[in-house]
Amino acid sequence: MKRVHGGDIWRAAEESGRLSGELIDFSSNINPYGPPSGVDKVIVASLKGITHYPDPESRKLRGTLADYLGASSPNILVGNGSVDLIHFLANRFRPCRALIPSPTFCEYELAVKSAGGEVVHLVLGRGDFSLDVEMVLERLSGVKMVFLCNPNNPTGNLFPRDRLELVAEEAERLNVTIVVDEAFMDFLEDRENHSLIKEAVRRKNVLVLGSLTKFFALPGLRLGYVLAGEDLIAELAFHKEPWSVNHFAQVAGIAALKDEEFISMSRKLIAKERKSLYEDLLKLDRLKPYPSKTNFILVELEHPAWSSIRLREELAKRAIMIRDCSSFRGLGEKFIRVAVRDEVENGKLVDALKQVLMDY
Repeated sequence: MKRVHGGDIWRAAEESGRLSGELIDFSSNINPYGPPSGVDKVIVASLKGITHYPDPESRKLRGTLADYLGASSPNILVGNGSVDLIHFLANRFRPCRALIPSPTFCEYELAVKSAGGEVVHLVLGRGDFSLDVEMVLERLSGVKMVFLCNPNNPTGNLFPRDRLELVAEEAERLNVTIVVDEAFMDFLEDRENHSLIKEAVRRKNVLVLGSLTKFFALPGLRLGYVLAGEDLIAELAFHKEPWSVNHFAQVAGIAALKDEEFISMSRKLIAKERKSLYEDLLKLDRLKPYPSKTNFILVELEHPAWSSIRLREELAKRAIMIRDCSSFRGLGEKFIRVAVRDEVENGKLVDALKQVLMDY
């Protein structure tokens, strides 16, 4: 399986002969309204801190995260982005077999295979990319680990919490570890009604992954966390290398998590722009956008002459980057993913799609 991600604006600029600032990046699912305004100020104010090692336990950051998530510091371990933690968990648990639905984020499969494990794939329902929980339960006895992305990337849909709780309960009985990646949960105004944080705290086999990359728009700093029961977090922390979260990431994360106005504003604006962009895409001939709960929309190309690769290339000529989804297992060259950006940039995307698709 090839590693492909969106957001490589440096390569796109080089290939297009443009400056990176001239490109509109719909390929990466980053909050267009961030980072919070106070982040740059705290980074500048903390410059002298680079003469010291960063706090190896990220104590202040973990405390702020605990307040934000409604948990406790001993339940949280932070890392150099959620991908760092995905690979850390795969290498720590070393599952001989892991169950992973598809399509979903590629790093789960890559992490399991890099740790010497085998991946069992479970295809999501094509009509709405729903998760067949009964099928998950049937396959639990043959695996040691399950990776779930909720809301799911690249489909944008949300798996019901009560159904995931059934999986967690049965998995605990069978000694199967469940890793739920909630990297996009922050975009939901009622995130507490869908998150499995409470299950992770009270069960021995559930871990919740989170990221400050997406919602808080800090991809360049790399900052993620894993939340689980205290004993499990203590055991994981013992095996995690020191200083994996740098000084700037820690101070920026604290400032971002405390900005309640930014959090509220972002959720409302992105929900508004997501609805508007979805409706505009729905009006375009032979494009099928899928409903989303996140800051991105999966789109199926229904015209036989269109492919995600060609569409990506044509839009790149117009300084617009989209995510070609041909690398996602279970999708192929008939799917693209576009991030939800602000009203002006979303309008430019829709106009460019109209122009390009009319030429086919």
